[in-house]
Amino acid sequence: MEKYFDFSDCPQGHKRYGGSDEKKTIYFNGERYMLKFPDKVPDDKRNELNSSYRNNIFSEYVSCHIIETLDIPVQSTILGVYKDRVVVACKDFCTDGYQLNEFQEYNSSNDGRFKEVHYPEIDNVVEAIGDYEKSLQEKATERFWDTFAIDTLLGNFDRHTGNWGYLYNDDAISDKIKLAPIYDCGSCLYPMLADKGIEQLLSDRSMIDERLYSYPKAAFSFEGKQISYHDFLLSDRVLKDPCACKSIKKIYERFDKEKVEKIIEDTPLISDLRRELYKTMIDERMEHLILPNIKQQEKLYQINITDNISSISSIKDMESSWNKFMTLPKEDKKSGIEWGGKKIRISEFDDIYISKCQRENVEPNKKISEHFWKNCVDIQGYEPKYCSLKDHTI
Repeated sequence: MEKYFDFSDCPQGHKRYGGSDEKKTIYFNGERYMLKFPDKVPDDKRNELNSSYRNNIFSEYVSCHIIETLDIPVQSTILGVYKDRVVVACKDFCTDGYQLNEFQEYNSSNDGRFKEVHYPEIDNVVEAIGDYEKSLQEKATERFWDTFAIDTLLGNFDRHTGNWGYLYNDDAISDKIKLAPIYDCGSCLYPMLADKGIEQLLSDRSMIDERLYSYPKAAFSFEGKQISYHDFLLSDRVLKDPCACKSIKKIYERFDKEKVEKIIEDTPLISDLRRELYKTMIDERMEHLILPNIKQQEKLYQINITDNISSISSIKDMESSWNKFMTLPKEDKKSGIEWGGKKIRISEFDDIYISKCQRENVEPNKKISEHFWKNCVDIQGYEPKYCSLKDHTI
């Protein structure tokens, strides 16, 4: 079991944080933290399944630690107490002169598109990401979809445009602006459920299904309707978006059930019922929301490979396209390989090349294999799951 801390006697700071929940600034081990207190559930939201106070502090702590196992930048959190109240301490990432610019604040200064809209259109948000800082557009778009995939897994209903953003420091010599880590995860993992409600949910399949397919929903709209995680991940909008698919696959492949369950088991101050809720619903969301998208991605990918293999005139044509690709500058390579009148990804090209060689019983060109591996790491930023150099066994 992880330790928890008593923050009651910590020195207090003067910084004030926004948001609806009660907060306090403290200094712990010489560093600034924001203490978050449990939210009171409004009277109109209460029922026999809900707590009078949300369990957002546990959601914040557990979710941030799970995200950390996915190797995605996230705010550091510590559980503890403050004058007999359970709290979560969130480490302030605005240090060394950097300040937070929430995405909605930037856009509201331009045209007010997002600040006053409860569920903005997701395509408008994605389109506007590049408006803030062109040099960060690619990384910011990737982070947006990484966060969306994580929120799908953890059931976040409140990732609005004020809950993510950029860090800026006009006085910095370099890196004047960079991405903020993921923060504000208190709306993940069903924080309003009381233990009585958890007990009912875990014994009733229909209640579990309701919390998979009906709600929580994302804090965005698509074509005028608030996004259902399940339906959206299986839509053409996502399946035909390489960046969205890459992020979903990244989270799926990095998810380690043993690490996640250890985090939950080691979390202090929560009930065994809440531990069971977290483990059960994360498994359910992985199986019924993330995995169907992965299977559909694989199905469409295999169809695409099969179509491309049948259209190849010769292996030599592919090798010629690759050799031409290798003469390009690194920046020009990022858009993919020009082949067959279109651009295709490096990893897709290799799959097609290897499949074609296998069909014709031809030994793949070892030089191309070596170059392929290097370019996947250097250009795409990750090691491919399959490649000719590794005999398809990674």
